[in-house]
Amino acid sequence: MSAHHSVVFIVELMCLQLDIPLREVSDRCWLVNESGKLVDLDTDSKLDFHFDEMLDKVAEWKKDAAQDSNLLGNLISIFPFSVW
Repeated sequence: MSAHHSVVFIVELMCLQLDIPLREVSDRCWLVNESGKLVDLDTDSKLDFHFDEMLDKVAEWKKDAAQDSNLLGNLISIFPFSVW
């Protein structure tokens, strides 16, 4: 058993002993607005897509970068949104 699995087991055991409900975590991370309500699925999908694209670009820069660069400037050049 790996160290990660040991920690997870300990947390599960503590929750069980203390009668604290344990919520299973999945790959899906629901987007909520400032009032705590779920954002509509279309908006959530668009944001998820753009976030993944930015992560892909960051991974590319990390592979190719010999030195630090301005990440925000690079993102603006790729995603020229008016919100920046």
